[in-house]
Amino acid sequence: MLRFLRGGGKRTKMVWWILIVVTVVTFLGGFVFIFGSGLGGSQMARATGAVATVDGQTITRTEYANALNDQRQAFTARFGNDPGEREMQALEMQTFRSLVLQKLLDRKAKGLGLTANDHEVLLQLQTQPPAALLAAPAFQTNGQFDPQKYAAAMRDPSNNWSAFEDLVRAGMPARKLQERLFTSVKLTDGELRQEWRMRNDKVTATVVAIAPDRNAAAPQVSDAAQQRAYEKYKSRFVSGPQRRLEVLLVPKQYGEGPVKAASDLATSLVRRIRSGEDFNALSREFSDAPGAEHGGVLDRVLSPSDFGPQLGPQIALMDTGQVTDPLRDGGRFMFFKLVQKVPSGANGQPGVRVAQFFVRVKGDEDQLRKQFEQLNKLRSSAQREGLGRAAAAMALTTTKTPFFDLSSPPTEVAVVPSATDWAFGAKTNEVSPVIEALDYFAIVQLIATKNEGPMPREAISDDLHKLAQLEASIDAVKPKSEALGAGLKRGMSLEQAAAAAGLTVQKVEGITRNAQDPRLFGQQELIGRLFAARPGDVIGPLRGLGGYAAARLESHTQPDWAAFETARPQFAQQLLQSRQQQFMERFTTALRTQARVKDLRSEATGY
Repeated sequence: MLRFLRGGGKRTKMVWWILIVVTVVTFLGGFVFIFGSGLGGSQMARATGAVATVDGQTITRTEYANALNDQRQAFTARFGNDPGEREMQALEMQTFRSLVLQKLLDRKAKGLGLTANDHEVLLQLQTQPPAALLAAPAFQTNGQFDPQKYAAAMRDPSNNWSAFEDLVRAGMPARKLQERLFTSVKLTDGELRQEWRMRNDKVTATVVAIAPDRNAAAPQVSDAAQQRAYEKYKSRFVSGPQRRLEVLLVPKQYGEGPVKAASDLATSLVRRIRSGEDFNALSREFSDAPGAEHGGVLDRVLSPSDFGPQLGPQIALMDTGQVTDPLRDGGRFMFFKLVQKVPSGANGQPGVRVAQFFVRVKGDEDQLRKQFEQLNKLRSSAQREGLGRAAAAMALTTTKTPFFDLSSPPTEVAVVPSATDWAFGAKTNEVSPVIEALDYFAIVQLIATKNEGPMPREAISDDLHKLAQLEASIDAVKPKSEALGAGLKRGMSLEQAAAAAGLTVQKVEGITRNAQDPRLFGQQELIGRLFAARPGDVIGPLRGLGGYAAARLESHTQPDWAAFETARPQFAQQLLQSRQQQFMERFTTALRTQARVKDLRSEATGY
């Protein structure tokens, strides 16, 4: 294996000692981000200990900080500027989930006896360097990773790679497991041809659709009707494990003095810029926005509507170089400079390029500490009597989320994304610690848990009520369907029978088994019978979720198998990748939901 430093020039040794020291410090000693991740002031002393436990394994704060740094560097490399506060929230959530999954995969891999040998470690170092090496200044040319510099360093026997070898070796078992899982997904020639047929076997049909009157008053439905609808369509409401929360969100009390100071500063800065002072210079000195040292320019085209109802109209009427009025957004005041007007943006509509300027409210630490302590007392009460009752006793209101899964957190906790991860490691009726987000404190309580399978009826009562109303509306048009069917039995053509029943016909082209036309109400039986019919055959009327439909087959176009042979390599690759992705999502979701994950991030905070 690669050896320790033993020779070479002083400059070479110095570069490598710096790299090694940085790596050892970050991977063994750890570091904490002070800016951009919400860890500042009095929080800095609390940024120690475990971030989470995963089936008894610990995710240390050092691991979390290192992984978050990798995510932030990747964001900066992709978008050309540092992530903002809200973007950091998303990165923190992504980092946490990635580390949890890494622990689960590592445990699974080691349980299967997967290990790493020296040759595998060396090969991965050569071909897929860790993020710390990709970002190392010694391997950069014009701000980009230089493979030639890296390869030269790899060939130098005097360089010490031990810290990086340990890093790669630790992740190798999970990597092998992922590779095995991917390669276990197969695609036979028969499956490939069947998928091509599903997408390219087409029919054209003349259709009579009998839908309820959308303008009619919604019918009254009984509880029994809703129960029948639930039993009939229960399979449509099947989902994976889900959770439901009661949520208390409390805006942070920054204090009148700090808010006024930030407001006055933002107003004075806008006045100075409008008087001719340089925006970039003031940005470097005063702005808290991402990329402030470079003038805060956003490297993407935005629509004026992206700035909301207050700033959007102002930006739409501004000239290049002008700045907006300052606007408060939680714990910051913001304003924007119009850098460029773009005649046609990504959506074909006029857009703008802007530079952003943030003035952060420096909150009153004493007042925030008192607020945090009050909420901790509320949490203690909530553990005894429930969050809703404890909040009401302090004249606060809570909201309840619908059932949700990890991949689709509800809007009620959008400002505290870590609440979603907490919910999947909690027990029913458990109350969270006080969670600190950018502009809010939050407490949540897990009020319901659903395992894989159909949703409980009470969780989808609104949807069931609408579904039962739709069923009743379809019942109301049944006489028209019967009249159409009777005309067809008497030997009428589809057009004649439709006219006699007061209905119209329409031609629907390009119907495939995959891309179904909504005018057929998603009727699998009707569509399947069309593909088995002969031209001129009439099918139906049949009932579907949306109404009745009858159809006459006009033509059937077989798939182009010559085109299939031409497209086979790319088509097979796309289909295989899609199957692999679906398989991995199911596998990792099962791992995550079966694991005992305890999110300790909020427990490590406090005032």
